[in-house]
Amino acid sequence: GGHGRDGRGDGPVTVIESGTALAFPLIASLSLILLFFFFGSIAVVLNAMAIVSSSFAVGFVLTPLMETLLRGNAKVAARVPFCGPVPLPVLALSPIVVTIILWWLFTGHWLLNNIIGCSLSVLFVCYLRTPSLKVAVLLLSGLLVYDIFWVFFSEYLFGRNVMVDVATKEAPNPMSIVSETLHLPFSPVKHLPLPAKLVFPRQEGVSMLGLGDIVLPGLFLAYTLRFDSNQADKAWTDSYFLRAIAGYVVGLIMSFFFNIAYEVAQPALLYLVPGILIPVIGLGHSRGEVAKLWTNPPGRSSGYHDDTEALLA
Repeated sequence: GGHGRDGRGDGPVTVIESGTALAFPLIASLSLILLFFFFGSIAVVLNAMAIVSSSFAVGFVLTPLMETLLRGNAKVAARVPFCGPVPLPVLALSPIVVTIILWWLFTGHWLLNNIIGCSLSVLFVCYLRTPSLKVAVLLLSGLLVYDIFWVFFSEYLFGRNVMVDVATKEAPNPMSIVSETLHLPFSPVKHLPLPAKLVFPRQEGVSMLGLGDIVLPGLFLAYTLRFDSNQADKAWTDSYFLRAIAGYVVGLIMSFFFNIAYEVAQPALLYLVPGILIPVIGLGHSRGEVAKLWTNPPGRSSGYHDDTEALLA
């Protein structure tokens, strides 16, 4: 994909292009197969990556709040031994982020998992862009087929539901390994679910929502928000973003309903993709703007536009 700058102006943004969108389901499938067969061999590496990325994501999401609290001091840097100048918001957030990550490593609590998962989702949506409806349709429709296949049909080929099997795997907790090795006087949970999904406990069992079911529709929601921002003459209540987010909520409710009613894992994108695309394309058709949405002509909603930062406001 192409590259731009993110909404805060301090990092690269990757713009997903048509070729990448088409290849994504294949890449996701190969990754899923790799995790299905070799999860145990790479679990420690995955956990290490999860800890680093989770720390960065939580800090990223909390930074705007800390900058607001610090106000005039947000640009001040403090000199830290061995680190040099460190921005005051980063310094103030460090103990908070460390506490959240350590608490998650120690308890594996589902609420902390969800906080980290939501932070990762926001991070991905801020650093990735779908530059047009065309790319969004290619990406979402391909991954819709991917989701349906791996949830409903993989069991016939692999003997187990590959998607559910990978989603429910737990990796050895590095904190537990260190604690046992050094005979420390505390006992963290031995295994840790990776924060690749949100978990919602029920009376019997749990419901899960993969981060892909948040991030992928989220990329499209961000696109509609950027497109709306270039149409100052349109009322907020008549926006593409409002219809897309309403469709997402309806799709999410349907996904959870069928999951609970039939007690069978559901491919959430089966409900989410039509839920967000149909209302937006319908509104575009009524306005005669489908072609504009589809190709995203220069000067309209650029893939490098920084208005996605409004999602964090």
